[in-house]
Amino acid sequence: PHWVVLGLSLFSASYSVGMGPATFVYIAEIFGTRVRGKGVAASLFVSRFIQAAYAFATPPFLAAAGAGSIWLVLAAMNFVLTLFFVAFCPETRSRTLEQMRGAFY
Repeated sequence: PHWVVLGLSLFSASYSVGMGPATFVYIAEIFGTRVRGKGVAASLFVSRFIQAAYAFATPPFLAAAGAGSIWLVLAAMNFVLTLFFVAFCPETRSRTLEQMRGAFY
């Protein structure tokens, strides 16, 4: 159906200018110089592990529960993650690494 193509296109476009690249920029800005390499590596490992688990879990979940259920779960997860970002991820614009260290430690 056309609404599915439209929905996937809108999701892809919004992700490409929002959470997609923002993740990489954010993790590069929040770690101090001394721990940045390990912090970015650990963050990317966890991110890729979750993405792989999602990729493997989606087809069986789609077969068992249908596409509508997947969209509902993803919408709920996005809502919860939005609350998390607002509560625990401070703005990094115009802050030095020293100021960012104070925001997290």
